[in-house]
Amino acid sequence: MRASTKAVTPLEPCLNEYGNLQAKGEFAMPLPDLPDQEGQQLLTAARQEPLKLENQEALDRYLRKQKDWRRIILAWGEYISAGEHVGPVPFLRRGTAYRELGDYHNAYLDLDTACRLGNPRGCAALKGLPEKELADFAAKQKTLIEKAERCETETSDFVIGPTTVPDEFNVTEELPRGRTGGARHQLSRKELANLLSQAYADHHWSATLYYPNPVRRVGLRISFAPDGKVTTVESFDYDF
Repeated sequence: MRASTKAVTPLEPCLNEYGNLQAKGEFAMPLPDLPDQEGQQLLTAARQEPLKLENQEALDRYLRKQKDWRRIILAWGEYISAGEHVGPVPFLRRGTAYRELGDYHNAYLDLDTACRLGNPRGCAALKGLPEKELADFAAKQKTLIEKAERCETETSDFVIGPTTVPDEFNVTEELPRGRTGGARHQLSRKELANLLSQAYADHHWSATLYYPNPVRRVGLRISFAPDGKVTTVESFDYDF
């Protein structure tokens, strides 16, 4: 049997580290490979670990010359999701791309974030958006933000496998946001329970178990509330 654990997003929208509303299961769509060699080289450099803002801005400048606003939005979304405390520039760049497409709601969200993070150009661009079209939207956003709670802090995922020793497990830690350096341990059942209880304290989280039955591969996913109580149990078939 194999197993994995991970923190899950609560049902209600919450405020992320940038003060923005984050919905359940929200994630960024990756930018597909670019059709030309120069663009693909810039994309490869932008994705190289550790992520560097200057590489991402070089890709941004290349795409802006082509007025490829949709790819700019995907590129910065990928960067924001993969990075940690990325600062105001990514939101400024993505917000201006949304503005060029006439998507003023998303432009408002990003430019407002850039402004709140201290970027004067973000504040200026925010003021330049059409007020009449955004008045009701901005008011609703403000109300939602005032009612929302902070998102749970990110924590590691764990991949759990068997060992040759009874009641001991190989546990590999996968750090959040693509960070490297997660530890690998061989733990007893009690040590594993202590590790998970500390890692997911005050978090919603789930454990997924994989049973390699030769006839039918069945998995079991168990979800837990922050107090440790089971909230849902569901089974599923898998083919890997």
